[in-house]
Amino acid sequence: MKFNKNTKWDCTIIGAGIIGLTTAYKYQKLFPNQKVLLIEKERQIFMHQSGRNSGVIHSGIYYEPDSYKAKNCIKGYDELLSFAKKNKVPFKITGKLIIASQESDISILEKLFKNGVKNGLDGIKILDKNEALKIEPYCKNIIKALYVPQSGIINYKIIGNKLLEKFKVLGGTVNLSTQLFKFTKIKNFVNIQTNQGEIKSKKIIICSGISVDNFLSTSLKEKYRIFPFKGEYYYLRPSAKKYIKGLVYPVPNLKFPFLGVHLTKTIDGEVEAGPNAVLSLSRYGYNKTSFNLKDFFKIISWKGFWIFSLRFWKIGLFEMYRSMSKRQFTKSIQSLLPEIKESDLIRGKSGIRAQIMMSNGNLMDDFMIENDQNVYTVINAPSPAATSAFAISEQIINYIHKNES
Repeated sequence: MKFNKNTKWDCTIIGAGIIGLTTAYKYQKLFPNQKVLLIEKERQIFMHQSGRNSGVIHSGIYYEPDSYKAKNCIKGYDELLSFAKKNKVPFKITGKLIIASQESDISILEKLFKNGVKNGLDGIKILDKNEALKIEPYCKNIIKALYVPQSGIINYKIIGNKLLEKFKVLGGTVNLSTQLFKFTKIKNFVNIQTNQGEIKSKKIIICSGISVDNFLSTSLKEKYRIFPFKGEYYYLRPSAKKYIKGLVYPVPNLKFPFLGVHLTKTIDGEVEAGPNAVLSLSRYGYNKTSFNLKDFFKIISWKGFWIFSLRFWKIGLFEMYRSMSKRQFTKSIQSLLPEIKESDLIRGKSGIRAQIMMSNGNLMDDFMIENDQNVYTVINAPSPAATSAFAISEQIINYIHKNES
């Protein structure tokens, strides 16, 4: 169906990242007689967070049992692989090593192991150094390691293109270069104001990621604000790729929803090192010096930011230093892979994670959706959202069905 701004749509999805696309695809498949519109402000899909990740298929090892993160990751993992197989999207289940390189890491490693068992992961093991070296021979800074066989790699951009194609085949409509400005609720419809004119829809689902807090109600804006955390990557030179076979991660800092600088052998044979997690002063600024005054003001005017900064200023300063210093970034990699030299690293891409910070300074660490009548907003969908997307979209649709019944 071609886009016509005079059409009265049954459902409009805002944002063609992986959450928006899976939701549009599943919604149109479930309701084939409804007119479903997907709009995206960029000229193509996956321009931001969904297209700038490391391509890891997550297992669910990190997430608290019974959390949405855990449930959606486990379910989404199976659906993602099923979709990839049916649509001939290449992927590889490589397994992952989470490395304890100091004694203080071991208790966290054991906690992750217990999480994995409770989340139903089969075959996970805590390995001694000799056992771990059989999997990753060059990772010599090991005291113990947790082996997770379910983890793997995929190109999520290919998944996105397949979802877009199938959504259109089902009768869905996509309109790119269409930016949401604001919306108003009138009777049983939502009037959506965009740069392409007004769109009328019975309901809207906002999956706009980094800009989602622009569209929250006044009461929610007082509770939640998006904070952009930049993740920067390096690539290993061809001569250094031999050092890594699969996925190698450090033991994470459980106070943060980030997994630490790690090594990923991608589906096309490259080896990525990263990402770090440094607060960005521009929501769409991927360069080191990117700065946006409006975005900067949103950061410093949020009372939660100052609470967060007082609590974690040492970590924040370290992340800023590591972002500016290739030598320090190399040291982080060397804690996993001592063979690596600074000259082995080539600067790569960067991405920006959309992370909700609450007014008390805490980072929201789970999936969250809210609604105001016929407007549904995905407020927080942090990693592993790409792996979990098929399950998250089902949760969104079930939430809508429950609300409307």
